[in-house]
This record gives sequence, C-alpha cells and structure tokens, in this order.
Amino acid sequence: MLFALENSMRFSLIIFFLALAGVLHAQIHSEILLDESLSEISGIGLLDESTMIAINDGGNKPEFILMDLKGNIQRKVLITNGSNEDWEDLTVDDEYVYAGDFGNNLNNRKNLIIYRVLIADILKKDVVSAEKIKYRYDEQKQFPPSADSLFYDVEGMCHFDDSLWLFTKNRSNGDDKDTWVYVIPKTPGDYNISRKYKLNSGRSGWWSSGITAADADGKFIYLMTYDKVMVFERSKGALEEIARFEFITIGQRESLLKISDAEFLIADEKNSIFGEAKLYSLHWDFINE
Repeated sequence: MLFALENSMRFSLIIFFLALAGVLHAQIHSEILLDESLSEISGIGLLDESTMIAINDGGNKPEFILMDLKGNIQRKVLITNGSNEDWEDLTVDDEYVYAGDFGNNLNNRKNLIIYRVLIADILKKDVVSAEKIKYRYDEQKQFPPSADSLFYDVEGMCHFDDSLWLFTKNRSNGDDKDTWVYVIPKTPGDYNISRKYKLNSGRSGWWSSGITAADADGKFIYLMTYDKVMVFERSKGALEEIARFEFITIGQRESLLKISDAEFLIADEKNSIFGEAKLYSLHWDFINE
C-alpha cells in the first residue's frame, strides 16, 4: 500500500512539473473584465490594428460590438435582416466579417446560417444589411439524431484557403468522439455540405474536449476547448496536431483570436462558477518552444 502511495505521489509530481514546464513556455497576461453587455461573448475578430469586433451568443441581438484592444466598447452595429438564434463564432477576412448562427446544442436545427457583412459598412454605419450563407449537413437525416450521433453542433469557425471551415462540438455519447470538420464557400448561397475531415480534440466529453472557438492564419489552424488550445496543419490529406497548450484550470473559454506570431487573445463567457466575462492574452511561442 505504501509503495502504491509513493508511486502515486511520484506520478503526481511528474504531472505537476510537466504542467509547470508548459507554463514557462506560455504565459497568461492582462486579464480584463468585460462590460456586462458582453457577458455571453462567443466570438472575437480584428478589424484593424486598434479595433476588435465581438458577438454574443443566442438570445441576444443580432449585432456586432466594436471595442478597442483593451475591451472598451466603442459602439454597436445592428444587422437589420437577421436574427440571433445561437451565434457561436465569427471570422474576419480582408473584406468581410462572417458571423455563424450555427449553435445547435440539441442537433435539431434546419435553419443554419452564416451572415456576411462588409467591414467597410461595419466601420461606418450603426445599422447594416447582411448577405446570407445557408447550409445543411449531408450526413444528417434526423432532427435530432440518436444520442450516439450528435455530431452537428458547431461553435468554431475560421477562414482558411479561401473558404470557411466549421468545427463541430461533438455531443455524441457513442464511440465516435472526433471533431467533424466541414468546409463551405464564403460566397452567399444555399449549400449542402459533407464532412471534409475528422480530428481528435480529446476523449473527455464535450465539456472538456468539444471545440468552442477557432482561428487560422496562412499556415496553421488554431482550435480551442474549455481546457486547451491546439495547433493543426494540413498534411497528406489530413489535419495533424503539431502543438498543444493546456490551461491549468477549466473555464468557459468561447473566443480565440491570433494577433501575432506568439500571442492570442481569449475571451471567457460569464459563468456562475468561473466568474465574470473577461478578455486576456496568451503568450505562446509554440514554434520555438
């Protein structure tokens, strides 16, 4: 018994020092509490060097919230021809902002949509009109499907290779625990889309391993869950994980934005256990660690 306890303690110390080593290569900085109107923040993007854009998730107004890099709200921009059933992420390219109304906890939605709005309009107007990208999943035949086939909730979206990439938050209780990846054109239209890739984001259930946010640059795709950030690259027709940062604690981390080679911004939604909505930076030089 004593031998078993000693081995257990030794193992715990090893895990602690491994975690500490990760912390030495990556640091959390500059935690800022966000305004109450961003309590359900679910996506962030960068419009220019000094202006961020954010959205709230379902039940809130279909609006963009503009703020500076310190989280101070500048103004709000309402979409007049849209609604917010469950906005879960946004992404920004050189010309447009894309807001994804594709949150689908119960896997029963038939009205999935991505709103596309000109950046120039958002920067100049308080009221805008959006173009619409409507879609459905080819694999889904039942609404909702059985409990072992709950693959169709999406909370992460990025633009990569001139398309929009969607990453599911797998809620299935079956053997398939993978994240399903879909790719859809950035142009307005009505699409049927089929799964493009699968990837392993963890095996601890959606509360720990489910994708909550995504971002990308020209080379890598960055995916976040409540407890980690992962880096993927495309290799031989698959998405391969090349780096991972694990947070010491779990939080309701819903938004991820890469702003430089070694810095990310992360936003947490307000949670009765984890505290107020907040914005903070992760300094992680995964290339040179």
